[in-house]
Amino acid sequence: MVIRPATLSDLNRMIEIAIEQAERYPRLKPDRDKIRALGTDAISAARHYALVAERDDGYVDGVLVAFTTENAWAQRHSSQVMLWWSQIP
Repeated sequence: MVIRPATLSDLNRMIEIAIEQAERYPRLKPDRDKIRALGTDAISAARHYALVAERDDGYVDGVLVAFTTENAWAQRHSSQVMLWWSQIP
């Protein structure tokens, strides 16, 4: 297993994981287009954070996505974890 920065080639698997997790909550209606836009931003923007855990066979089986924004009440930035999931122990 290797943990590495996510790339746009990982985006479809990241979306799959996000939707699988969202569907665990029946009242939550995942929006694939919004998830794709957020995932693309997390991967492409330098201020955000997207890592994937890749098994030895190349399959992505874990993801960590966080967004960094201006802090509402302080001079420092803050990060919010949007998705943190792994099947790899």
